[in-house]
Amino acid sequence: MNPKHPYLTFEKQLRQLENRGIIVNDKSFAINALQNFSYYSLSNGYKDLFLASRSPEKFKDGTTFEMLYTANWLDLSMSNILFKYSLIVEKQLKTAVSHVVAKSFSIEETRYLNPKNYSTTKAQRGKFSDVQKAIDEAKYKNPVCKYYMDTEDNLPPWIAIQGISFGSAVNWYSILREPHKLEVIDSFLNLILKSGAILKLEDRKHFFKICLEQVYEFRNLSAHGNRTFKLQLPEKQRQVPRYLKSAKLDKYYPAQDGVIISRDSIFSIIMSLLILINDAFVSRNLINELDKLFEFYADDPNIFIDSSIYDLFGLEPNFIEFLVSFFNYLNCQIKLEKNYLLICNVLHEYF
Repeated sequence: MNPKHPYLTFEKQLRQLENRGIIVNDKSFAINALQNFSYYSLSNGYKDLFLASRSPEKFKDGTTFEMLYTANWLDLSMSNILFKYSLIVEKQLKTAVSHVVAKSFSIEETRYLNPKNYSTTKAQRGKFSDVQKAIDEAKYKNPVCKYYMDTEDNLPPWIAIQGISFGSAVNWYSILREPHKLEVIDSFLNLILKSGAILKLEDRKHFFKICLEQVYEFRNLSAHGNRTFKLQLPEKQRQVPRYLKSAKLDKYYPAQDGVIISRDSIFSIIMSLLILINDAFVSRNLINELDKLFEFYADDPNIFIDSSIYDLFGLEPNFIEFLVSFFNYLNCQIKLEKNYLLICNVLHEYF
């Protein structure tokens, strides 16, 4: 064998980086970082920002190991922030689906899992089987589900759904018939619909599906360690301009020459999270965490030589302003209860 990428000790990995033009200021720190994060994650994952040439591969003058390390750390930080808030969307989906199922069918497992309650199309039958299998496994693997089976010999839907994955919960939503599906959708798009958005029935379904798929796709990418650096979602998961316009959200997306951009990027995922999270406190904290992350690194012009933290994620330098404007519109420009309006006013002053 003559492998293209032979095994190298950490010391040799470091020398290879130096041979390609990387400045190593602290070798002990660098070797420790390679041991913790791997050569591939630190070099190949972010070299796009620093390469002067690809053949032969050479880094720009002044590129330091610390810059690669910082790019990796920022990527992990962004991923962790968004992952945390995707958990909120997961919880909301599970609550909404289990509420509709219990109300519409029964709290008895044998009744609410009757196939007749759900869509019978060929495409959905596999999803129904997945939900059944996931619930059966939860009875033995999830402590709460196991407790309910031992004490009540039944899993009400709000307990069953806590024992299954986000993907299986999405499948459970997908197999619902249209009236029940719309109940779930409207529970998520409540604030947008109250704000005067005019979304036709089919548009509402597709708009919600895209938002949910964006969050779910990001969740999968993040869970498997994929980078968020200049992320681009598949074509089918891009926000559709006409939906954004109907929902009166188009002005909250950056545009160039009147054309909406960032429909398939990390910005779009952030917007999908804000669209789906029906809690002003949680949404405020999401924006606040992003603001602090970018504020800390945005003032250092030399962090990536001739790039910035915004370049790392493919974001506009004023993207926080778009998020704040959207937050204020969604939470404070519609008629709500007085105590909720008071909270919104406080949040408005905070921003």
